[in-house]
Amino acid sequence: MSEPTPQSTPFTLRGHWNLPGSEEKTAGDLIYDVDRLRLVLLGGFNKAISEHPLSARPGQNDFPVIHGTLVDKTLVTIFRCFYTSYSPDLDWKNSSYPKEVQISQSELNCEIAILGKHLETEDDAFVSARLEFPQLEDWLGASPFEVKIEENRNVDIKFRPPNDECFTTRDFNLSLRHSVRPPSLPYGNRPSAEHTSFLEINPFKSETIKWFVSVNRELTGLFSHLYGGNILSEQFLLRQRVSDDYLAVYYARHRTEFKSIERFNLWTTYEKVKSNFPSLLNEWLLANDSYKQARSMLLSSERRPSAFIELRFLPLVHALEVITQANASTTIVSKEEYTRIKSLVEKAIPTGTHPDLILAFKRSLGHANGKSLKFKIKKLIETISPKVISLLCNDVEKFTKGIVDTRNFYTHYSNQKVILDHRELHWATRKLSVLLRVLSLRSAGMDEDLIMHVLERNPEIANERRTWQRISENGTGEGIIRSDD
Repeated sequence: MSEPTPQSTPFTLRGHWNLPGSEEKTAGDLIYDVDRLRLVLLGGFNKAISEHPLSARPGQNDFPVIHGTLVDKTLVTIFRCFYTSYSPDLDWKNSSYPKEVQISQSELNCEIAILGKHLETEDDAFVSARLEFPQLEDWLGASPFEVKIEENRNVDIKFRPPNDECFTTRDFNLSLRHSVRPPSLPYGNRPSAEHTSFLEINPFKSETIKWFVSVNRELTGLFSHLYGGNILSEQFLLRQRVSDDYLAVYYARHRTEFKSIERFNLWTTYEKVKSNFPSLLNEWLLANDSYKQARSMLLSSERRPSAFIELRFLPLVHALEVITQANASTTIVSKEEYTRIKSLVEKAIPTGTHPDLILAFKRSLGHANGKSLKFKIKKLIETISPKVISLLCNDVEKFTKGIVDTRNFYTHYSNQKVILDHRELHWATRKLSVLLRVLSLRSAGMDEDLIMHVLERNPEIANERRTWQRISENGTGEGIIRSDD
């Protein structure tokens, strides 16, 4: 494969597949559907064990490494595979049981595919990676072409590639690089040159595929937040040695429909964050687990949104609750004091109380020292300056009440008389999405003036605000569980 297929494009690769060290090869297709990677074989990698006439199971179900050779001779390595279906040839001629039978066809779920080389283990080390993201050139604002049209209609086009830039983090150097693909010969009537911007990751020591995938995930999250949208990498290439060719990497991801963002609709551009981009990058990568988890929850829910607004709303509330764990103490009294009180309460349970009730009391005591979700969310929002808050909701008290009451109703079937109705729930979900992005970028050190600029000037956010400012924040819907018959 001379030109790697983008990660956003499904493909089917035909070839022969075998286990490392085995000469026995099986024909089949490696199928990449963006959100699923699978291997469909005309056979299997082992025999099945049949214990009675109507069933059989493979002697081995999991395969850490599988090697393949495609029709065009490209080498492939697949990691972490297991059977999801198989059809054994039950061999009716042999009536003795148990017995070994052949597998006539099978399908395996696969986690990672590496195109270009046979690797021995998933722990094989790599020295660098190349990442390409959609619209990176737009975000960078890097135009390498200078065009002059003279009076005699001569057109002078000069190409000056932008300067590469390098940033140092705790574990690796990140480079913003630019390349140009010259037109093919002969030039013809419409010669063209293609300019591409990409990221290059160079760790301070060789790292595994798993490490590079993790860094890719974090950088994807960062640029999704800076764009104000939701993106996935277009190319993910690894290199084992500086002198080696790149190997293309594919793994199942949340499928997302990337919608091109007009440059004026981007949340930020590189020009706006250039002065503090190194610190922003480092703080993003070094964020505590609560923020990382919340960022992942936000992007995951947006990449594959549910058809039901309730199931788009709930993950965002959960993500907000996760962030509250990182900002301040969420306990009512100190852990030491609560341990003492808890012990006294447990001792006060009357002798002869039903064991199940005792267990229920003890379980409830495990959460009794936590402050309410309403209190935690309100305090978190109030850490933001009043000017920014005014661009996120009309009234903190009502906004928080509407979110918490509606969340409690859908998660606990609580007896809430008033919750957010369908329209109110939609706009609460949109506001939560913006709020989570603001909190994540602020925690990474983005200047509050820039956040204000985004919230005030971004056309999409401004248009939405003009709508939700007239929508109730604490709810007008009835808290009734309905079922469709």
